[in-house]
Formats: sequence, C-alpha cells, structure tokens
Amino acid sequence: MMLVIGGDSFSAETDHCVWHDFFEFHPKKKINLAWHGAGNFYIADSLKQLVKDNYKIIKKVIVFWSEHHRLDLLVDKPINRYHRRTPLGCWQFSGGVDNGTAEWKKIFANEIKSQGWDTIIKRSINQVKQTVDLLDTYGVDFNFGFVYSDEQNNIFFQHKNFIPLVFSQWIQEHNLQGPDGHHPSEEGHRLFAEEIKQYLG
Repeated sequence: MMLVIGGDSFSAETDHCVWHDFFEFHPKKKINLAWHGAGNFYIADSLKQLVKDNYKIIKKVIVFWSEHHRLDLLVDKPINRYHRRTPLGCWQFSGGVDNGTAEWKKIFANEIKSQGWDTIIKRSINQVKQTVDLLDTYGVDFNFGFVYSDEQNNIFFQHKNFIPLVFSQWIQEHNLQGPDGHHPSEEGHRLFAEEIKQYLG
C-alpha cells in the first residue's frame, strides 16, 4: 500500500525530518510529490495522474495546498531549482523566486498581466476543487488542508476530509519556526504531525 504526499516546501524533503516522516503507520511505499516553491497548479497535476493510475493500491493521500496567488507554468526549460516535472511536462514555480529577476519576468510577468490575479486565484482554487473531486470519485482515503490562511479556503471547511489547521499559522503561533524564520523546525514538524493525527482517521 502507498502513502502519497502533495504540497509545497512545508511538505517537501529537506535536511531534516518533516511532518509525514513522524507518522506511526508505515506503508510499503511513500511517494512525496511536494516541492519547494510549488503552487496549486503543479500540486494538482502531480496528484491527478498518479491517483488515476494507482488508486487501487493507495492507502492514503495527504495534501497541504499552497497560496492561491502562486502561478505555475509549463516551460521548455526551467530557470532554477523551483521546478518539477509531471507527465504533462516541466512546471516552473513563481513561488520562492525573486520576482525582480529578468528570467522570472520573462516567464511570469506577461502571463500574470494577461490573466490578472483574480483569474489566477480562481483557477488555483479550481485546481483544489478538481483534485478533491477526483479523490472522492476514486474512493481514495485522503485528507487535505492549507499552508496559508485565505478566506477563499472557507469553501472547503465542510468537507469531511478537511484538516482545519493552517500549517504556517500554527507554526507561527507556537513559535516553532526553523532558522529561516518561516518554515517549521524539525520539532515543529514533529508536533504538527502529532496535532493533525486526530483528523486523519
């Protein structure tokens, strides 16, 4: 059986254990699709095909969605490490990138200008909706929450698989940041894992 993790840098591999490393249950295989700087377009795409192909052997999917104003775009050539590949191609992430650089502007500025932030945010929310609906349709055991607080997240609060803790906010409130002052320390990850177990079924 397989455990699948989706998300951004709060769930991605780093130089210490992260929240899903502290779970007591040990499936035969864990696939961590989360990556640094990822937005919801990549997170959704990384999960969809994997779920369709493997739903019969997936024990659990846990996703912590990122900020809705992050934009991920399919590119021919990535500009830095804030990218990841799926069967669709290479996704370059706007999150985590200095938006003053020429490379960032070349890839994202025109796209943001043409779409507008309202459209990007709506499309991001729709990625979450589509993925949640897909997991429901395939009968996969899953839970999901958000890394950042946003009133747009309210539409998901009534879903039976929703984790009502905002990851980054919980870390800040408990003063469990790591050296960068933003991401969780290893102890923060451990304690957050303990806190969300009640919602995982």
